[in-house]
Amino acid sequence: MKRTQFMNLGLIASLLFITCTIKNTEDPPGDLKGFTPFKSYLDIAKFAGENAKLYQIELKHVLSNGTMDLTAKYRPSARYLFSAELKADDVRYIQKEKESLPPGQKGPSLKTGDVGTVVVEVNQAEWQTTKSSSAYGSGYHKGMERLPISFIPVSWAKNEPVQTPLLSVKKLWETAIAHGVPSTASAEIIYNNDGYYFLVNHKGEKYKLSFDINGKIRDNENKRIHRKYWLSRFGISYRRY
Repeated sequence: MKRTQFMNLGLIASLLFITCTIKNTEDPPGDLKGFTPFKSYLDIAKFAGENAKLYQIELKHVLSNGTMDLTAKYRPSARYLFSAELKADDVRYIQKEKESLPPGQKGPSLKTGDVGTVVVEVNQAEWQTTKSSSAYGSGYHKGMERLPISFIPVSWAKNEPVQTPLLSVKKLWETAIAHGVPSTASAEIIYNNDGYYFLVNHKGEKYKLSFDINGKIRDNENKRIHRKYWLSRFGISYRRY
């Protein structure tokens, strides 16, 4: 009898966990302590949706071995901006979000199957207790979240999709180290159709490197490099970020 009660409690706990999992979140692909943001791209693109096309990748706290420790207290993160076919839930969420936007910013009406903008964000898995923690409410966030965005339809963006990254993160780091960046630092890396942007702030020293789409370093441009978040690049703001 006691064994049966124990099994029933275990079943109830499992059901509660499933019920409390935040919608549109999944486990990040690969090793959480050694997440490889470029190697994991194909799995992330599949999670983004049908016919997903990449526009930008933004990484924070990338280690010199080319990985990110998603369990670390300093909270590394990876964000991927795609265009993808919208699901029925996406359209419902977008319609709800548009209700809070002022006149002139609501954008075109979208329906299931239309191409829209989708962000995939990879973070730590954790319990989240406030609605603002996730676009889909409270519960257990599994670490990778898919978010449709209501007010940057891809048709508004003049930028072309970008190809799958040709360089590894480790290769970018090797070049950066050769240019004097400390290997003990962590980097912010932005990838889009302009190329790769590599930024480090280590013990008060700032390092900024620019690479073209093929990975060739652009020494003459390094003085003008700035933080190229996709948010500013596409001329929008978004409350979660």
